[in-house]
Amino acid sequence: MRWPFLLSLLLLSSCVSIYGLRTEKEGIRFFGADHEAFLLMGRFDTIHQQFARCWAPGTAVEVGFTGTFCEIEIQDEVKYGTHHNYIEVVIDDLPPQRIQLKAERNVILIADDLADTKHTLLICKNTEAAIGYIEFVGMSCASIFPLPPKNRSIEFIGDSITCGNGNDESQLTCGEGQWYDKHNAYLSFGCVLSRRLEADWELTAVSGIGMSRSCCGSQITMPEVYDRIDLRKNGETWKHPGKDPDLVVITLGQNDGLQDSTIFCSTYIDFLKTIRQRYQTSTIICCASPMANTELKPVMKNYIFSIAKALNQTGDNKVLPFSYAGMYRSGCTFHPTAGEHQSIANELEVFVRKTMHW
Repeated sequence: MRWPFLLSLLLLSSCVSIYGLRTEKEGIRFFGADHEAFLLMGRFDTIHQQFARCWAPGTAVEVGFTGTFCEIEIQDEVKYGTHHNYIEVVIDDLPPQRIQLKAERNVILIADDLADTKHTLLICKNTEAAIGYIEFVGMSCASIFPLPPKNRSIEFIGDSITCGNGNDESQLTCGEGQWYDKHNAYLSFGCVLSRRLEADWELTAVSGIGMSRSCCGSQITMPEVYDRIDLRKNGETWKHPGKDPDLVVITLGQNDGLQDSTIFCSTYIDFLKTIRQRYQTSTIICCASPMANTELKPVMKNYIFSIAKALNQTGDNKVLPFSYAGMYRSGCTFHPTAGEHQSIANELEVFVRKTMHW
């Protein structure tokens, strides 16, 4: 019998209840997703939808609230009629709650015995665009208020590594359940690093995707879907609100594999020029894959450094190369574990702090 798994279920069930009707309780109000107190991080569609709809992993809602009680309402696309997204819910500094949605409409009681004071709440989409969208409908509590804005922002562009694919076996181990049951974007290196640096994050990532060619049956490349809100070819065009991110971190190439250097490097350079047209002030770090094996690792490092040099020679000195010292592939289907994502964040943090003077 797998006692750690059973224990995690007991702990989860003790603090989370999922049902279909909002709680009617004295002093408790419902606040819809359009309330100005909610901070949305990542690619949300709030123009064409009634609620805040998002596809990408790591898209998140942050807000402050008061009182002892908190209930959230999330709608799930339930893609193919079977796929249910996972979310991560974090109140204050309490342990994160990993929750799989159970129906199209999910009213989730996440706390009922908090101290009667101010609290912070973060809701993060753990699963990626291929599992379908979720819609943040709103929350019920005594009152809500906006949290102070962060002074930094980072966009992470990548593949399954950036998604957090295969990094969470806390409830189901590799080979059990569905392939997305081990997704946890909240524990991915990008979100981990952003929290350390007190920065907003955006994950623009798709499992299996590459720069010039993809793997695992994927029919798209990042340059083809980068500007789409759902990261699919025919999706709505995403128009980034607000100012440029301070930093863009690109981690692509693992799925391209060993291939013609001219094809890969020219495609990468063209993509960087597209990014630069979009973000004129951002620093861009091009990372070799932290998952690359001994054969791919030196090749990818050479490509990345050559690409950055080519951009520098055109006058863009804010494109920088980075290669990891470690090799991180001990998790499910050779992806980094949650612990290895911490190690990836460790390596990248040193470089970012030195580069950005943070």
